[in-house]
Amino acid sequence: MTPRIRLQRDWTMESIHSLLIDDHLAVRISGLLYFDPEHPGDLGVTRTTLWEINPVMQIHVLDGSRWVPLEGFAK
Repeated sequence: MTPRIRLQRDWTMESIHSLLIDDHLAVRISGLLYFDPEHPGDLGVTRTTLWEINPVMQIHVLDGSRWVPLEGFAK
């Protein structure tokens, strides 16, 4: 995500890192789909495809049966 979008969404690094702690959370990432052919050496090492979402425009977390924006999600 770009810094401008992160500020618009009121995302903090703490809120993003908190998603990594619980590996049972379903997360939906939205943004622009981008083909990045400049990193073929990374396939199978740090990435599984040359497609990426760049920039990330929205992050939603599944809370029960509804998707909640990250900035409104409380553990």
